[in-house]
Amino acid sequence: MFDKIIPQKSNKQGDISDILFYSFIEYQKELGYPDYKNSLINNFQNRIIIYSRYSNILNVIDYFYSKFCLLIQKYNRGEKLKKKIFLFNLKHRFIIWDRKKYSMGLFVHGLQDRIFAIFNTVPYVSYADLYELIFRFYTQNDEQEIFKLIEQLSERLLIVKPDYVILPDDSIPIERTIVYVCKKLKIPTIVIQHGIYQSKIKYFDGMAADYVLVWGQYFKDQYVRFGKNPERIYIIGYPNKHKIRSSKRFGLPTRIKLYYLGQCIESLNPEYLGQKIKTIQKLNDFCRMNNIDFFYRPHPKDDIILLKKHLLNIEFTSLSESLEDSVIKGDIFISFNSTALIEASMNSKICLQLMDYPLETDNYEKLGVCMRSFKNIGDLEIYLTKLIISDNIFNIRPKFNEEYINISYDPKSRFSEIISQIEKIESPIQHTLFN
Repeated sequence: MFDKIIPQKSNKQGDISDILFYSFIEYQKELGYPDYKNSLINNFQNRIIIYSRYSNILNVIDYFYSKFCLLIQKYNRGEKLKKKIFLFNLKHRFIIWDRKKYSMGLFVHGLQDRIFAIFNTVPYVSYADLYELIFRFYTQNDEQEIFKLIEQLSERLLIVKPDYVILPDDSIPIERTIVYVCKKLKIPTIVIQHGIYQSKIKYFDGMAADYVLVWGQYFKDQYVRFGKNPERIYIIGYPNKHKIRSSKRFGLPTRIKLYYLGQCIESLNPEYLGQKIKTIQKLNDFCRMNNIDFFYRPHPKDDIILLKKHLLNIEFTSLSESLEDSVIKGDIFISFNSTALIEASMNSKICLQLMDYPLETDNYEKLGVCMRSFKNIGDLEIYLTKLIISDNIFNIRPKFNEEYINISYDPKSRFSEIISQIEKIESPIQHTLFN
């Protein structure tokens, strides 16, 4: 099962590079991001620069800690009896991290995730140095860099020997290569849906891994429509926190608080920055004229310094304010198609969709996951004008379509159930790249 992979050159020139690297770039072009390759190269270059500053000390830490983990594994018989689950990052650790049931492991790329692994005494696989191989492939078009990447990943996985690898994505080159190597080593891979997918665009993420865990029946149906084997799709519910607490207003009403939830669409196409700034300014002007408190909640990838230069009089939420805090404080939430908008809607908040970018997106109103959807800001402002004069605005509790996202499941319990079901599958996994 854990025989070493010796990479061989593909029978057809470009087969491996297309599957692991270029297919994702072509997909992004279809989404309307023509310069995505350069964005990806710049991202990898930045990662390489950051890693190079600390690589010597990190290599020393990795060496001695790996020896320590091997010793622990040798003498801890209880851990040997457990299924070993490796996470690509810490995103879903709250639903998966269960040391009583599983032997845990982690893929790491920086200092913070290493500290987490060491503090919890779990083995890890480092991959930060591998970005250089991908960078060289994209800039030099040398397919041998791909084979080096495959070989190095296989060697590292052979050491830790996971039973399952859990990823939030299998489309980005490093994650897709991990899936490719795992298939060669017969290690089942599981992708957990990490965001909202649009039905009008063919699904790419989750199509390479052996299994995909989705948020609701709606997304399972979409995966089946795009060719994923339904037996490889499980509904886990919403894996992030959503049941915040009762946000019902008590006492005297306060001023209405309206949040515009940002998305960093301009990072993939700079032409959309102007539209973003225009929308924020118009919403702020409307709120100021109607005695509404307006807040712009930045996306984690936003260039906040740049935005604040253009939005001098706009109040941004602080970096310390979590999405949960914003949902508790806010009354009305507006966005293009942000997952954060759906999360606010799951908490029975007034959520309005503004589809003002020239990009394909689902209509959330028709899907039953927001109150109204609008194609232009003029119609949105007309609706808001009527909405804010309602005496009942602080008590409006919109319903949420649980076919879209199942919010009745406890995702941690559900994950354990799914792993048990996968283990009971009698037929061996057919490791084709797409299934």
